Amino acid sequence: MRPTAKKFMTSLSALAIGAFCLGSAPAAKADSAAPLCSLATLKGHFGVKSNGTVTAPGNPARPLELIAVLSLDGAGNFNASPVYGDINGDTTKIPSSFTGTYVVNSDCTGALDLTKAFLGFTSVSAPFVSVSRTRQLLLVVEAPAATNPAVVDISGSAERRWPDFD
Repeated sequence: MRPTAKKFMTSLSALAIGAFCLGSAPAAKADSAAPLCSLATLKGHFGVKSNGTVTAPGNPARPLELIAVLSLDGAGNFNASPVYGDINGDTTKIPSSFTGTYVVNSDCTGALDLTKAFLGFTSVSAPFVSVSRTRQLLLVVEAPAATNPAVVDISGSAERRWPDFD
């Protein structure tokens, strides 16, 4: 390649890269101004599947699987109903729904906190991380032995139902 053509191509490449950077800078700045996750963006109905163990004092750990429909209202309240469980091979519908509050951080982490006591459990929380632009939640259920009749160790995921019916 001749020196003049090489210099022209180098200048053209630099100009193209500069234009690309300048053109994408305002979009990047606008995207970073709005949080990806908030109470308003994390709302709707999710199908939940989780599994783990439940251990009552003096008893061995028992396998536990749960499925439910989790409804988030966009204002910090949730309801999980119906809830079906398989505990140690016995399948049952949990007779009451789970209700509580939730928080969402701008980094897409948050937590569900159960406010309605059930079966003697009074302190249950589920830290989560929202992925896929709030279409999925990865969560871990925590029920400390100090305030509950058993230790619960559950993890699972929740997928947004589509279309999302109200």
